[in-house]
Amino acid sequence: MDLSKRYKAILTSLLLVVLNASLLSAQPNRLLPENSPFSVLLAQTDAQGAENYSSDEAYRDSDIQPKPFDREVWNKKRNGIDYSSKKKIEEEATKDTPTEKHEDKRNNEDEANGNFNLNLGPVGQLILIVGVIAALALLVFTLVKLGFLDSNTSIANGNNGPVRLDEIEDNLHESDLEKALRLALEAKDYRMAIRLYYLSVIKELSLRDWIKWKRDKTNGQYVREMYEKPEGKTFRQLTLAFERVWYSDEVIVLKHYEILSPQFQTFISSIKKR
Repeated sequence: MDLSKRYKAILTSLLLVVLNASLLSAQPNRLLPENSPFSVLLAQTDAQGAENYSSDEAYRDSDIQPKPFDREVWNKKRNGIDYSSKKKIEEEATKDTPTEKHEDKRNNEDEANGNFNLNLGPVGQLILIVGVIAALALLVFTLVKLGFLDSNTSIANGNNGPVRLDEIEDNLHESDLEKALRLALEAKDYRMAIRLYYLSVIKELSLRDWIKWKRDKTNGQYVREMYEKPEGKTFRQLTLAFERVWYSDEVIVLKHYEILSPQFQTFISSIKKR
């Protein structure tokens, strides 16, 4: 029976009991007639409640009998169930994608060959490239300063030992450039002779404070310092001529020297007259 109907039946029974009690209290020596509407309704309600109570009590008081388990029937039923789909789903979830397999294979090959991928990203790669370039530039500068990259860094001086170019440049104002030039011409080292002429120009400009001499300054810096002076254009031309001679792979012979040396001599003489 529905729970709401049971509640309605109980409420109705209570209402009838209250009414019956009130009637009995009003007429204690009289009972309800057997065929009166109230007595019929009360009887039906009591019977229905007794029926519901007896069925509920019977269910609660009854013994639960376990049903026997038939393993043979169970095995027959489970044989038709496919468990492979669940296994496939688990395998697909744990399986690497083709891209991941390719990456793992490439990483394993790199490790086997001794190659390591740092995965620095764009910013990290840029920093790495700049760092490598700076290190190489510092190495080249150090080698040039020490004279290891110069094709000719000394001048033969008979039994007195060679005159080193780096010693001349370290003490430019005190060096005897005319003697070094004479030694270079005696050795027919015309490339060195042109360099010594250029150092003579730098020395004379520095003595007159037209430029600030420093061992590690570039020729371009000296050209900029002379830019606004009347001799600036000629100095720039002599600088380009010197760099073509000193840094080129061309063999410098007497003919080249005879063309360039008068230009340096004229420029140096004009500076000394100022």
